[in-house]
Amino acid sequence: MAMLKFGHGLRGIKGKRSGNIYRRDTHCHHVQAFPRLVNRWPSTTQQSQRKYFTQCQSAWSALPALEYHVRWLIYSRMHPITNKLGEFRILPARLKFFSVNMKRLADSEAIINDPPF
Repeated sequence: MAMLKFGHGLRGIKGKRSGNIYRRDTHCHHVQAFPRLVNRWPSTTQQSQRKYFTQCQSAWSALPALEYHVRWLIYSRMHPITNKLGEFRILPARLKFFSVNMKRLADSEAIINDPPF
């Protein structure tokens, strides 16, 4: 997905660039990607990523109390991420839990319930 940010003299964008079509209609600016081929058989990396996601989903659902959700929310607010445009974004608690624990699973470590303050 392309991200467009207007300002500092840039008023509009249109045309084709790197497989994306930029256009503007009466409502707003749009970015449309060319159709891409989808592989029906996922690679081993995609399979492991899917497995990690499933494990994190079941671990998040099994968190014992709302207290853990609040802890992850605080951790998320203390550690914002930066997007492609350099803007700071705060992830929801669930996504921060997934982000931390999927990296841990990829490194063959166990899922943690408490955020790593």
